[in-house]
Order: sequence, then C-alpha cells, then structure tokens
Amino acid sequence: MLTRDFLRRSGILENAERVLKVLFPNKWCEIVDYREEPYGQYTYIREPNTHGQRVAVLPFDRGEDGSVKFLMRAEPVVPWMDEPKMREPLLPCAVTGGMEDQNEDPAAAALREMAEETGYLLPQERLVDLGQTRTVKCLSTIYHLFAADVTDLLPKLSTTDGTIGESGCRIVWTKTPHHHQCAIASTIYARLGDHLTIR
Repeated sequence: MLTRDFLRRSGILENAERVLKVLFPNKWCEIVDYREEPYGQYTYIREPNTHGQRVAVLPFDRGEDGSVKFLMRAEPVVPWMDEPKMREPLLPCAVTGGMEDQNEDPAAAALREMAEETGYLLPQERLVDLGQTRTVKCLSTIYHLFAADVTDLLPKLSTTDGTIGESGCRIVWTKTPHHHQCAIASTIYARLGDHLTIR
C-alpha cells in the first residue's frame, strides 16, 4: 500500500491533477464534485451563503430546585421526514444560524441568532463557548458551539429572518435535548457537562 509520505517524496502527490466542479448551485447550498487523480473522487455539500461557518446555541434555564431545562426550536426539517413536507411536523433543534461574513465574531453571531430566533437579548458573558464541530463528512460547514444561560431572563418577541420556514417555528423546553434527533444539540449538551453540573 502506497503511503502519502512515499507519494510526496516520489513527486506523485504534487503532480496530482485536482479538479473541483460545482454540480448544483442554489442560494443555500452547492453540491461539489472534487477529483484528485490518481486518488479518486469525492462529492460533498457546502453552504456558500454562510461562508462555510454556522453558529449553534443551546439555551438553558436553571430552576430554583436545581433542575435544568433546555430551549430548542421546533422547526420543519425536510431531510429527516419519512414523507417530506415544507411545514410539518416540527422537530426540536438547536438554535442555529449563518455568519453574516467570514470575519464575523462567532459569539456576536450567536447573540444575534438568539435575539432573532428566541427573543432573548443576552450579554456576551451569558454565553459558554464550547468550541467547534462538524456534522457529517459530506458537509463542509464548521459549527461554532455555544450554550446560553437564560436563567431569570424574559424573552422579547422574536423577529425571525422573515423566511416562510422560520415563520411557523416555535419554542419548546425539554430536560433531555440529547434524546431528540438534533446531533448538534446533543453535542452541545455533552460538552456543557464538562463545564457545568447539568445532570
């Protein structure tokens, strides 16, 4: 079996032909075909409108009895549905959003998405930075993960981004975000356990 080190030393790696072609572009995502001869082909999805980066937030509220509940946004997620529909059913997800530009501070984007999608106007010290992650190997997007302490705060009216997909969303509270389908919410919940006693 040829190793990358052997291929690099022999000059084969540097001489590889690389071809990247967008197969299907639209406003939200692109299907990209990447070929590197003689090694093969890879097809993946990228999100040009988010500059390849998103933020995800899992808000939490501490009760007087020491229990913790988590806020999730119930929204339509067509790829997860057995019978796809644009409006129903609504599935609980982390609060997510794209970056306005590639140099935007992720914490600032997280605060903006919280205000837009949940109505909570938070000071930055209420955010818990939980690093980055990726979702699946066929998607190039990087997610910046945050938890948000909304204990004792009252939300204002959420504005949403004006798209029809967000107009029908609603807020749900749960004690078990890791039991829902959203892998991002599960990841935030697991990482938050390293910082706070939430179980």
